[in-house]
Amino acid sequence: MKRLLALPVLLALPLCAAAQPDQADYLYLDLGYGKTETDVPGGDVDGNGLGFEVSVPVREHIHLVGGYAASELEDNADADSVEKYFGVGTHWSLAPKLSVYGQGGVVDLDIDLGLGSVTDDGLFLSGGVRYMPTAGWEVRGGFDYFDLDVLDTDTTLFIATDLFLTDVVALTARISGNDDTTGITIGARFYFGNETRR
Repeated sequence: MKRLLALPVLLALPLCAAAQPDQADYLYLDLGYGKTETDVPGGDVDGNGLGFEVSVPVREHIHLVGGYAASELEDNADADSVEKYFGVGTHWSLAPKLSVYGQGGVVDLDIDLGLGSVTDDGLFLSGGVRYMPTAGWEVRGGFDYFDLDVLDTDTTLFIATDLFLTDVVALTARISGNDDTTGITIGARFYFGNETRR
């Protein structure tokens, strides 16, 4: 897993100097492949899956956000889960390359263990900081909170990074964790708003 995480970093380093977005963009499409490890009585349960997130600004400091993720357990092909969420967020630039944001909305989770499915819906809150320490590189950190009955731990902390191949396309890596689950996601983000700020 560590090798998978290092691969996009190594590929992108020679190209990052040419990509210089001037501020955090909230018009994006995020595509990712993730692996999780969850502690359960008697051992660990590993899962993997694909997902996406879309963010669209609608006002100067307001954006809409939505996402979808589907995953399955590695040791049980019949066990899978689907998560969908939609909400609204606010974002503020504290400095040219420093931005903070918060989001909230509704989330729906459907878990099928092969013997029947469990569906739960509730609310989510998330927030974080986005910082661009140098040209072609962004670092993010924050939290995700899900108000769902089926989850033992509601809050997850994360840190993520973007390495820009161009001012629009970035390779991404994300590490998240709570008391029960750790996860690593790699993928790509497409920052369409950067095309208009050249």
